[in-house]
Amino acid sequence: MSHKPEFKTLEDFISWAEQYARERLKGADLPAIFCILSAKGSLIIMPAETSDAERKATSITVAKLFCIAHAARAVVFIAEAWASEFQASWPSQSPDRKEVVIISAEGFNQRQLRMLPSIRNNRAVFLAFGKQMDSAAANGPFVNILPDQTFTPEVQEVAQKVISELGLHPTVPSEPPLTAFDLYNQ
Repeated sequence: MSHKPEFKTLEDFISWAEQYARERLKGADLPAIFCILSAKGSLIIMPAETSDAERKATSITVAKLFCIAHAARAVVFIAEAWASEFQASWPSQSPDRKEVVIISAEGFNQRQLRMLPSIRNNRAVFLAFGKQMDSAAANGPFVNILPDQTFTPEVQEVAQKVISELGLHPTVPSEPPLTAFDLYNQ
């Protein structure tokens, strides 16, 4: 994945996200990330904190600011999680839990959620994704990140200033997405 990906459809973005997750899981863990596609075709990769409610809320707010500041066309959230078919308990504590990768994708007037079970060998090495799980009842805080409207250049500029004041400065990477705040062609 050493070239700049091109996305013509939300499905293209989701396919890229699946490939990104697959490659990361082969070599290491998969940190939770937001992938934001700007109006100029730039891809911004940024970390998503999932450890507690306050950090989740902050991550979501920052992702929304980046979407506004860069006139995002689409956003994908990628993370590992536990999933269970039983709603009565926390998935992480359920005896039938499955390790999954969640890919939550949004484009204007489009939303898709995929839950892909991770298949691992007896040494816990990732092998492949299993058959997509039913995600119709899935919900969570990492949805509705992409604003339902486009914003004026003035509003985008305010969002960019807030991001700068927070000390978040995207850099041009030497290779496509490897670290947080990777930015293409900006």
